[in-house]
Amino acid sequence: MNKKQIRRDYENIDYIDEKGKVRTKVVYKGAYYAPEDVGKFKKTSVIFVFITALFLVGLLVPLIIVNSAVKALYFSLPFILQGVSAVFYLIASLDILTERPPFNETTKKSLSEHVKGATIFGIICSCVYAVGYVILAAKGELSLLQGCARHYV
Repeated sequence: MNKKQIRRDYENIDYIDEKGKVRTKVVYKGAYYAPEDVGKFKKTSVIFVFITALFLVGLLVPLIIVNSAVKALYFSLPFILQGVSAVFYLIASLDILTERPPFNETTKKSLSEHVKGATIFGIICSCVYAVGYVILAAKGELSLLQGCARHYV
């Protein structure tokens, strides 16, 4: 969404406060979007926040465990780039937890279009680092416990 479309959704209203000064208040006048089935939306919201938490755990745990796969750039770069999709998931989860229907245009975009794009980007990154993992396994450079054993012995 470009800035002109966002600008059309807001209106500046001037008013006089208690002290007699002219103040400007920004008011949203754009369209509002409400889910058709509020009960289903609440269930989906809880599931989405839970999946986001699992996604973050799944993203951070392999970074904590030191193994030989992290040292290969063609594995670690797409793995770390998947953090971009994690950020969009976090923003959408915060919107779900803090905003209540009906949603304004920016919240609707965050919950629908941004999450869809982040999911596609995350799938692409997952496929790329899965291929990198297979390459490391084929080269014989992959040992899941090799990195851990060096740190604990």
